[in-house]
Amino acid sequence: MNLGSYYNKANLQIKDSLLLLMSHKPFKQISITEITRQANVNRSTFYRYYNNKESLLFEIEEDMISGLRKSFKAPYDHNKQKNLAKVSHSTIVIFNYILENQDFFTLIVQSKYLGRFQRKMINEIVDLLENDLLFVTQPNKDHIDHKQYIYFKAYGIYGLIFEWIKNGYKDTPAHMSDQLVKIFNSHSIAIYKR
Repeated sequence: MNLGSYYNKANLQIKDSLLLLMSHKPFKQISITEITRQANVNRSTFYRYYNNKESLLFEIEEDMISGLRKSFKAPYDHNKQKNLAKVSHSTIVIFNYILENQDFFTLIVQSKYLGRFQRKMINEIVDLLENDLLFVTQPNKDHIDHKQYIYFKAYGIYGLIFEWIKNGYKDTPAHMSDQLVKIFNSHSIAIYKR
C-alpha cells in the first residue's frame, strides 16, 4: 500500500469511527483517544487531518452536504432546462444517497449536537431551489413572496426526508422519489373538514 492510500484509508477510518462512537454516546463525551483507538490509528495521524474533534465533525458535515447537493442536482444537472414536472422518479437519487449514508443521517435525527447540520441541510435546499430552479407560476394574483415560497418548499423537502429517516427508512428510495416528484408538482386546495 502506498503512503497516499494509507492516509486516505486512515482518514475514512477516523470519520467512520466518530460516527460509530456517536451512535453510542453524545459527541461531547467522545475523546480523541477514543476516536483514534476505534479507528486503529495513532494520534499523529488524527492531527495530520484535524485540529480537534470539532473540525472532524465539520468535515463530515461538509462531505454530506456536498453529497446531498450532487444527489439533488443529479436529475437535471446535464440539462439546464429540465422540467421537474416531467422528471422520472427513477432519476431522483437523493434518497439513495441518504440510505447509503444512513448511519450519519440517523444521527441527525437522534443527536442534539447535529442540529447545526439540519440547518445547513435546509440552507442547502433553499440555495438549490433559489439558484438552480426557476419556478414558473400563473401570474401572481395572490402576491406570494418568492422567498417565502422557496422556504415553504425547502422545509417541505426537509420534512419529507426527516420523517423518512425518523421512521427507519421503511419506504424504498424509489417510493420516496416518486412521492417527492408528485408532491413537488401537486397543486392542491385546502378545505376545512368540518
